[in-house]
Amino acid sequence: MDGIILEQNRKKLLSEIEILKSEGIDSLAAWLKGIINLAIITRSTDIHIEPTGKTTDIRFRIDGLLTPITCLKPDYIPKLANIILTKCEGNPCDYRIQDGRFDHEFSEMARGVDVRFSQIPTIHGPSIVLRLLDRVRASIPLESLGYSQHNQQLINQAIIVPHGLILVTGPTGSGKSTTLSAVLNQIKSISKKIITIEDPVEITHSLMSQVEVDRSQDLTFGRAIRAFLRQDPNVILIGEIRDHETAEETLRAANTGLQIFSTLHTNDPISAILRLKDLGVDAVNIASCLVAVVSQRLVRKLCPFCKSPYTVVQHKLEAYKVKYLSEEIQTLFRANNCGHCHHGYLGRTVVAEVLLIDPEIKEFIGRNSLGEIYSILRQRGTYRTMADDMKSLVLNGETSMDEAIRVLG
Repeated sequence: MDGIILEQNRKKLLSEIEILKSEGIDSLAAWLKGIINLAIITRSTDIHIEPTGKTTDIRFRIDGLLTPITCLKPDYIPKLANIILTKCEGNPCDYRIQDGRFDHEFSEMARGVDVRFSQIPTIHGPSIVLRLLDRVRASIPLESLGYSQHNQQLINQAIIVPHGLILVTGPTGSGKSTTLSAVLNQIKSISKKIITIEDPVEITHSLMSQVEVDRSQDLTFGRAIRAFLRQDPNVILIGEIRDHETAEETLRAANTGLQIFSTLHTNDPISAILRLKDLGVDAVNIASCLVAVVSQRLVRKLCPFCKSPYTVVQHKLEAYKVKYLSEEIQTLFRANNCGHCHHGYLGRTVVAEVLLIDPEIKEFIGRNSLGEIYSILRQRGTYRTMADDMKSLVLNGETSMDEAIRVLG
């Protein structure tokens, strides 16, 4: 959408929701529709509705950062929670922990948006988060996610292996689910049986059987994997490895000749291996079935319409900034602001580190000599860390040094 039109629509919607807010509690349903529409056109991934006692604050997560939008009177939150819970077919009289989902149609889009709802009780009332999942944007091809050519080649090399475990790691909000969704879309075919167990199912796919964790029915990750093995699958996706049972069942499935994908909340590939060991998996089992670990973060991209160049001198910078430079005097780019972007940034891309588990690496894992792996990789001279990937983005003007430091330090 053109930046000028986007800014006009944003101001128009913001004006409308402020008018609806002033009309009082009876207009909250229309206000909620307007606030979701505003979140969509500003490319927000989440809407945070947070009671503070004096007000109810509304913030959007845009390109990974929370941004204040508006606020409501504190006595509006009970009715607003009831409206959302009714949409989710939840219990509108219960302000304890609840989850749900509903569909939202925006007239300016030719498609709907899936809205995921989460509620927790606070001392001032229910705190609500609405996660917006664009069904079309969620099915982005793997090659369009922003991986460097080097990392893209390594990922493609890993996913053509028809058996074993591939892990995607990173903190919450680092794009792990989007990456795995793109991978499944790339490998799925009419001749493969693909089953997933997720908590919850965020992105629906054709040619796959998708199962959602349901603790009330004792349907856990570990129990689901055991049941999946009786379904004669080719590929299994496990949403997250978070306990001993899931780790053991994941490795057991990977050792039966299946292709397994999963995620871990760790910072780098070696930490992922250590985490599996902490969960009680034998090092020999890890070495026998682990194919690759992809560690990643999401980083904001500079707006191409308003970014501006500036010169930096290496010896005048703090030590933690120098790692993003390659020469003593360098031209970088900084964020500004315009009608196309949000505070100088427009969209996000991925920075990653991909470790392929070759026979030599397997030997180190099996011997519990993980500390030697990075030494071997550095000696090879071809391994690229996440910091190396980020450095390329900074030097190419795709992101700023400030953003690199915010994400990686």
